[in-house]
Amino acid sequence: MPTSADVVATARRYLNTPFAHEGRVRGRALDCVGLPICVAIDLGLRTTSGVLIDSDMFGAYPRQPCAGYSTHETAKKTFVMLWERSPARRNPSRELLPGRVLSLLMDPRVGVPFHAAIVTAAAPAPTMIHCLGGGRARLVNQNYRRGDEGVREHIIDQKYLRRIVGVFRFPEVAE
Repeated sequence: MPTSADVVATARRYLNTPFAHEGRVRGRALDCVGLPICVAIDLGLRTTSGVLIDSDMFGAYPRQPCAGYSTHETAKKTFVMLWERSPARRNPSRELLPGRVLSLLMDPRVGVPFHAAIVTAAAPAPTMIHCLGGGRARLVNQNYRRGDEGVREHIIDQKYLRRIVGVFRFPEVAE
């Protein structure tokens, strides 16, 4: 059975992979949801209902949340299908354990959690690895520079902590 350390080590193999919407190829193209999906595939993990995870199980989805498309339902379906919700949701900082999957609200104007990340280190200085495209990189980084897109690892500062709306765990991963 894989451990949370295996999740973190596998996620780090994707560092510096460029951003591409719906990308699923390490070193070539990835998006934010693709990172935990690819990690799950690499570790041979299954959904909460026992189905082996593969890269085509979710179909197409828009890059940005938009009117007429139920992004909330898509995000909810993805997170519930792949990951079990952690207990004690009231204080997400207590749940920031290595290998956990985060659901983040990147743009408060949209009101839909449409971003995913993997926790790589716990408190006192929690870190995460995730994949940002240009638009989301600009939302959270005032000093955004071209080239900030892609899979990156950094501290979960107050700006990111406020955006966490869910903390999940891979069902088959030992902590």
